Amino acid sequence: MNALMYLYVRQFRNKLRSNFKKPLAWITLILLVIYVLWLIKTMVASLKFKNVNQFITVLLMIQLYAGTLSIVTYLRRKGIIFTPADVRFLFPAPFSPKRILMYASARGTLISMAVTLVILITGCVKFPESTPKFLVFGIAYLILGTICEHSLAILCYGNEVISKEHIKALCRISYGLIIAVSLAFVAMFISSGLSAQVLVQFLGHPLIKAVPIVGWSLGFIQLFFMGPTVGNVITGGLYVISTAVLAAVAYKSKCEGDYYEDAETFAKDYAELKKKSNKGDTSSWRLGGKKEYKEATVRYKGDYARAIYYRQLLEYKKETTFFFNLRSYICIFIGCISIAGITIDIDLGLGNLLAIPVILVYVELFTSIGRTKWEKEIENPYIFMIPDTNLRKTWNATKLEHIKAALDAAFITVPGGFVLGLTVIQMLLIIMAFIGINATNVYYHMVVEVYLSKVLDAFRFLLNLIQFAVKTLVIGISAAVLAVCIVTGIGVEIGFSAVCVITVLMSLSGMFVASLVLEHMESE
Repeated sequence: MNALMYLYVRQFRNKLRSNFKKPLAWITLILLVIYVLWLIKTMVASLKFKNVNQFITVLLMIQLYAGTLSIVTYLRRKGIIFTPADVRFLFPAPFSPKRILMYASARGTLISMAVTLVILITGCVKFPESTPKFLVFGIAYLILGTICEHSLAILCYGNEVISKEHIKALCRISYGLIIAVSLAFVAMFISSGLSAQVLVQFLGHPLIKAVPIVGWSLGFIQLFFMGPTVGNVITGGLYVISTAVLAAVAYKSKCEGDYYEDAETFAKDYAELKKKSNKGDTSSWRLGGKKEYKEATVRYKGDYARAIYYRQLLEYKKETTFFFNLRSYICIFIGCISIAGITIDIDLGLGNLLAIPVILVYVELFTSIGRTKWEKEIENPYIFMIPDTNLRKTWNATKLEHIKAALDAAFITVPGGFVLGLTVIQMLLIIMAFIGINATNVYYHMVVEVYLSKVLDAFRFLLNLIQFAVKTLVIGISAAVLAVCIVTGIGVEIGFSAVCVITVLMSLSGMFVASLVLEHMESE
């Protein structure tokens, strides 16, 4: 274990040295620290929790979902990241397979510890009178959580006893548990409304705390902050006992390295995914398995640059999820929640019309565009050989992105607008405004990638920060136009129409600049 600890510390130190040899690394670190401090300050200022009991629901929700999902990923042997160096040097080395598992799982444990520490520090700032309670809880929770996490990693990831059929059954049960808890929460939200007090009641329900390990950990947290009730004492005690039992069983369990083959495959997939991510490709590529394709055909219509559009359409039709990505699923989920609130009579006045645009703004800001088909097209030399204008090439290469944006906006706007009582014209204006904003971001995202990726490719954080700033600027201009129309009394519908015109002009300018980028690349 001393050798593994030395290796872990040495890798960490070498990574710091290699990263901080360049000035941009220090800039990235400073910006990251500023962002974390701003995040803590924002949480303290924006969270309207009246007491510690309500504040701790943040940690409870994270523990409920993250704890369940971590067990599932361990069972599927996809929850621990092994690097190619680990596969080459650690697996043949004379180390116990259990020790190697503990070494690799420590990376994920550090991340969860960091998230917990941020929440605890925020709690100390928000409720300074409860600082001793947060400190004692933090020490106890981090120790028990680390032991429990490593034990589960050995028992689930290093499992050599439970059959694959039983593992699949356990995974289905875990997913079913997450869905059931989510549906129960939505039902409680519809009946009682969303508030911190409702969250406290929901997470304190005996059925939630009766779930082994994950539910018991909720009882342990509530025991510290909500007092020693019968349920909290029993479930908190069960969590401590189960952690000790898991550690003992993990120590005695059989683990002779059967997971090596799966870990090696996963390491190769992870290395490939990391390589794609460094190029800005955040498309829906399934980690731990290759993407599946199906047979498909498409009828080509038109000529010249239109062939680009139909080739992209054929590629999408071959994929099992068509052109739906993570953002599409988020929009569908939000739309389903909107449908769940159809029985509620919501009258927010002007807020009824602005609620959906605000949600769409958050979706646009905090979901990555990823590498679009257009950015992938410019890597293929054939696009420069098509006898057509660069503007038409750019339009046909991005046409499907606009269709995807329209569908994503419709998934939220149509059900949400029906619940909020919006007219068809209002919903169409909202969708068109979102298409324009997304189109502008698509074009300028590609421009930033082409011109700055060569300089900042090693510092993806800075590149993402610049792209986020471009998104914010586009959305800020649109929001300013809408605000002027509302304040001056011109009308919200006219304001959305003006936003549509402004975003169309910005997207056209973005498309023109992107076509110039293509022309510049062609001349190189």
